[in-house]
Amino acid sequence: MFNTGDSEPSTTEMNDPESVRQMGKIPFTNLNATETTDNAIVFNSFDDIKAQLKSGELQQDDVVVYQGAYFKIDQAAAGPIGKVNLIKA
Repeated sequence: MFNTGDSEPSTTEMNDPESVRQMGKIPFTNLNATETTDNAIVFNSFDDIKAQLKSGELQQDDVVVYQGAYFKIDQAAAGPIGKVNLIKA
């Protein structure tokens, strides 16, 4: 597990994704390794994933493909706003 954010995340421990997006920030997000699926969204850039997390285009339980691996979005846990963890199997 590692933090892929470019800057130091804030220390806020609350994570209401919609409220965080309204502040113009990325909700705390874990991208958990998952099984392959036909409805995954393919990304070539981690910056594009972060942009869609910030805009709300990607939300809880969506599945993305990044660097050939499948990840399920989990925004249910509390954590620092702006932090995105890529958790590989």
